[in-house]
Amino acid sequence: MLKMKNLFFFILINLVFFSYDSTLAFKKDAFGHSKFMEQSTKELKLTARKALVNYVKQVILDKENPEGIDIRAAILDHREEESRKKAEEEILSQAEAFPNIFNENNQTYPWQLKKSKNVNNPCLYYSGMIFGLATEIEFEKDSKNIAKIRMEVD
Repeated sequence: MLKMKNLFFFILINLVFFSYDSTLAFKKDAFGHSKFMEQSTKELKLTARKALVNYVKQVILDKENPEGIDIRAAILDHREEESRKKAEEEILSQAEAFPNIFNENNQTYPWQLKKSKNVNNPCLYYSGMIFGLATEIEFEKDSKNIAKIRMEVD
């Protein structure tokens, strides 16, 4: 009887102390399933970093991509060739360092993983800065893929 009681308390303590998901501290049910998602923060970071690097290379740095025109006009087009090359390297380095801060001068606040308050689109997204531009990396509802990346250009 004592062994059963000890086993019961061991299970209860584990359920209480280890019932939080590392992603955003969403509580898990008794079977270990997260109420919102099952992907770890590490996996989210890797997915977001890969998407951000691809976005920088394929949208911002690709002069032929019309999607990046406004961003290039805001941060690159006014520069001399040498300065532009350094800026392009800096942007790519900041993306590759995600979620770490590469340059505190133009990445003024750390990347944060947040949950959307939009009830019609309950998703996770990272909010931070790339080269002084507010940036969001939004996951699809399943949190396995990136839905879109937004960079705010004033």
